Amino acid sequence: MGLLNSVSPELYQSWARNLADLDERSIKNGLKKARDFKGFFTLPAFRELCRFQPEDFGIPTCRDAYEIIYKTQFGKNGDLGHPVVLFAMRECGTYEMQSLSENECYRRFEYYFDAVAKRFMNGEKMEIPVVQAIPAKVERPRTEQELEELKKRNIEAMEQLKQLFK
Repeated sequence: MGLLNSVSPELYQSWARNLADLDERSIKNGLKKARDFKGFFTLPAFRELCRFQPEDFGIPTCRDAYEIIYKTQFGKNGDLGHPVVLFAMRECGTYEMQSLSENECYRRFEYYFDAVAKRFMNGEKMEIPVVQAIPAKVERPRTEQELEELKKRNIEAMEQLKQLFK
């Protein structure tokens, strides 16, 4: 506490003014990271600590995400690990990812990955859609004979309805 008592009121005010645009969540993030900070502690350094980084949310690096997609064959052979990876892959397009050159594909994926990661870090809700299961009973195509019988029954039913309304 002795150290804080030696800080001038002007310094407190300067820091307060320069941190006024940050929300409480960001300041708490900076304080948490400041515990492990090595180096000369300045206001710009603290502001940088307050900025959320993808790793604060468990988001892999873009290169790691890109490699996960190919290792799991676009999620078919395993979990992609984080919703940001799935949404970036969808935004980029699996067809494009399979047909473009590695360099073009990575540049395209990097653009979408960064955009999706920013949306996620800003609190946008990203829910993975639940895919509809295949129905238990799948109707098979009808044969010509079955279609003729069905047609005959429908004609008979129509005749009966005509008789009722005469």
